[in-house]
Amino acid sequence: MWKIVIVVGATLLCTAPGNAENYPLGGKWAYDTSSGTGPIDCKNHSTIEFSGNRRFETGGKAPPDYRNVSVEHETDNSYRIVDRFFNGMQNGKVAYTLRRIDSDRIEIKHEIGGATYRLRACN
Repeated sequence: MWKIVIVVGATLLCTAPGNAENYPLGGKWAYDTSSGTGPIDCKNHSTIEFSGNRRFETGGKAPPDYRNVSVEHETDNSYRIVDRFFNGMQNGKVAYTLRRIDSDRIEIKHEIGGATYRLRACN
């Protein structure tokens, strides 16, 4: 019985989130590559929402809920970010660069594979 308790306790400690930093920005952002200015109406777009140390995605095949592991400030408008995700079957990390283009635009570039996404602030 004690062996089971020790194994379960060790497993929970290994998967528990650490003290992560908050994201360097907040709010809801939509996948958008248009050249307009200002925030957009996001009701017909897939979105990412940054809230404290959590990131939520809608639409698409990505896990919907991420927890921040680390934020490294690289330049005035660029950050290296590592997130952890768990969707019930998979547990992993994803690393990417988040770059603020202007007050209404950001860019996310994944380290593995190099996929790049542009987003605009939601109004």
